Amino acid sequence: MTDAFGYWLAGLIDGEGCFRVHRQKGGTRCPYYAPSFSLKLREDDAPLLDEIIRVTGIGRRGSDTKRSKGSNPCAIWRVDTRASTEALVEILDRYSLLSRKARDYLLWREAVIVRRSMPRGNRWHGGRDWTPLIDLKRRIEEARAYVPYKEAA
Repeated sequence: MTDAFGYWLAGLIDGEGCFRVHRQKGGTRCPYYAPSFSLKLREDDAPLLDEIIRVTGIGRRGSDTKRSKGSNPCAIWRVDTRASTEALVEILDRYSLLSRKARDYLLWREAVIVRRSMPRGNRWHGGRDWTPLIDLKRRIEEARAYVPYKEAA
C-alpha cells in the first residue's frame, strides 16, 4: 500500500467509517461480542470499496439491506474477523485518523487487542467473560455523543 492510498483511506474512514463492538446473538448459544468496522457508500461508488479490499487484502463487500424508503442503494465494506480487524489496526496505527472518530478508533483498537488476548470458553471452564468488550461497547457509544462546538473566547 502506498502512503498516498493509506492517507486517502484514513480520510475516507474519518468521514464515513463506523467502529463498534457488535453484540451477536449466538442462536442457542450465549450472545458474544466482537469488534467490527464498516464503511458504507452509495452503490455507484462500490468500485472504491473493491479497490480498498484489493489493496488492503482485508474485509468483504456487502449490500445495505436496511435501507430507508427513498434512499439510494448502498454498498458496505465490512471488517469483522479477528485477522481482518487486527490488520486494520496495523493500517490505522500507521495512517492516523484526525476527526472525532479517532476517539472511537482508540476504544475500538483496545477492543481488538482485548479480543486477541481473551481465553476461549469451554465446557470445563465455562464461557468467556465478555465484561471488557461490553464495557468498550458502552464507551464507544458514549464517545459518539454530540458535543456542541464552543469557540474559544
